[in-house]
Amino acid sequence: MKKLLMYYQCWLEVTKQQRYRDKWLTDETYFRAIKAQFPTLESLGFDRGKMNKAISSYDGTILDDFTESNQTGRFRRQAYGYDPFGTPKRKVMGYYVTAPGGLVERPPDGKKSFLFLPQDQSIGDHYSVARGVPEIVDLMSEIVEQSLAKRKADAKLAAVDEVKIISVLLMMFSYFILQN
Repeated sequence: MKKLLMYYQCWLEVTKQQRYRDKWLTDETYFRAIKAQFPTLESLGFDRGKMNKAISSYDGTILDDFTESNQTGRFRRQAYGYDPFGTPKRKVMGYYVTAPGGLVERPPDGKKSFLFLPQDQSIGDHYSVARGVPEIVDLMSEIVEQSLAKRKADAKLAAVDEVKIISVLLMMFSYFILQN
């Protein structure tokens, strides 16, 4: 589960970049961008299926909601077909990310599926989508540091709570002893 959360956080980091926003992009484009920005993920067995599972696990069905109730600005469609990278025919996930609260028109289902909408080629080099772009860095260590700092802060809060509980118990015990 921790790996899925990490994959999801990596996807969110990629979607913060303007080049991956306000257009339909296939899962393959996001997968390649994440691999380029977070090269250490490959050693963890990161693949496109795990990325899609992570996104589904943490954003869930809200991605399929094309109404105002979806305030995330993140949307998803799927279709069976070919992606712009020439991979074998498969279930292709498409994602559209815009500003929180933003809406996008729901693409059609069936034969007139969303597969005519992706703009993956607008990103540039379709093999390593993001490799070599100056603002691209391996943010894996930053995410790990943030997670570690949060765990330490949570542990400190828990320790403070334990001290408070022990203090109250000692006061109650002292009061009880003084009463007897």
